Amino acid sequence: MRETIEATYTPENANSDGQTLEVKQKVSSVAEAKELARKSLRAKNKGETTAEFTLVGDVDYVAGITVRVYGYGEFNGKYIVEQATHSITGGYKVQIKLRSCLEGY
Repeated sequence: MRETIEATYTPENANSDGQTLEVKQKVSSVAEAKELARKSLRAKNKGETTAEFTLVGDVDYVAGITVRVYGYGEFNGKYIVEQATHSITGGYKVQIKLRSCLEGY
């Protein structure tokens, strides 16, 4: 007989808008179900907030570093540089593609 194992994970900073992510996958314990729920939610939310900026060139901007964004209201916060494209055409510039850092997972 198959037993249904259910678990819920809610991050600390979650808003109460009622959105849920349902995952149906085989697990062997409640602990495994909770961990699967946490990881699935994190993966789903990973690319939720993205940004792109073109800045004065700086060799320190490379993929993998984190930066803080200020002056953009609700978009202020810590971001991971996913891609940095350096260009010297028309002056040294760097275009960076960012995604928000997830906290509370």
